[in-house]
Amino acid sequence: MSPGDNVAFVIVRGVATGHYILLAAQAFVLALVIAHEVFMLRAVRAALGNETEVATEQSVLNVFIESQIPTVALFLLMAAPWLTPDQVLVAPAVLLYFLMIMLSTLRLSPVITLFTGVLSAGGYLSVMLYTGIRSQPGQFP
Repeated sequence: MSPGDNVAFVIVRGVATGHYILLAAQAFVLALVIAHEVFMLRAVRAALGNETEVATEQSVLNVFIESQIPTVALFLLMAAPWLTPDQVLVAPAVLLYFLMIMLSTLRLSPVITLFTGVLSAGGYLSVMLYTGIRSQPGQFP
């Protein structure tokens, strides 16, 4: 299944179930992520063309944004009626954290990898705390 198929599925599901606000939020987040990645691609190409490195501030901002994409995905899943809050905590979207941390090692900087790990852990912790606040008393063992 390609990313285009996933986007088409999300659109069809949103229209079919009548969750237009959730569909708009998902489309907005997707547009922001795509815009950010295009911006970073241009920055990397410019740095390669000038035989320089991407600015440290841009790199840190990129790590911050990319490490929080799974957090936003989990919050969007929590807003959807398809999963309960405890199911969101173990949804396949959680695996995106591991992917982001593994990809951060390609930067060959232990500090950046540690920063990505800490940000990812903080993002998952925020989802977990929000789930705990939102859950009904006695819902969890």
